Amino acid sequence: MPTYSLAQIKSHPDFPFAGFRENPLSFLMLELYWTELFRDIAGGILRDWMVLADAAPDGNPILSVVNCSNARALRIIQKVNDEGKPRYPDHQGEGAYYDFQAWLNTGYLSDGEVELNELVLFADVSTQAEREARALIRLHCVELASVAVVEDAIRAFENRVGMPE
Repeated sequence: MPTYSLAQIKSHPDFPFAGFRENPLSFLMLELYWTELFRDIAGGILRDWMVLADAAPDGNPILSVVNCSNARALRIIQKVNDEGKPRYPDHQGEGAYYDFQAWLNTGYLSDGEVELNELVLFADVSTQAEREARALIRLHCVELASVAVVEDAIRAFENRVGMPE
């Protein structure tokens, strides 16, 4: 099966695929965007990761992968500004729309028994969200940083952008 570069995906006329809920092609392209972003970051360790759950039409998740050998998982949930809130960085604090949020979660394999250290990204498609996703995915999935290091990185991001608690 052919693969597409992120540049090719981003050059698609419907990018950033905002109509993914109504348009099946946009949904597939959005799923491909997040998959190729992960592939770009994971590079040589991609073979260690497998799909944990299929992408859902509502974008929750849009990507869900697991590395069973180190009990790590990554779940990306597609974020959408449905309420038309004013966007960061023009607005900050309560009531602002932040296109990227992250947290660590205890996830499980489909058997419900094997516990996973799961990084959850709640992200829209934007330059900033991609930059932040890259940094956290690299820490969690490639460098296998400790929970404390990943939590510190998430907190540093939240502080840097003035995200409300």
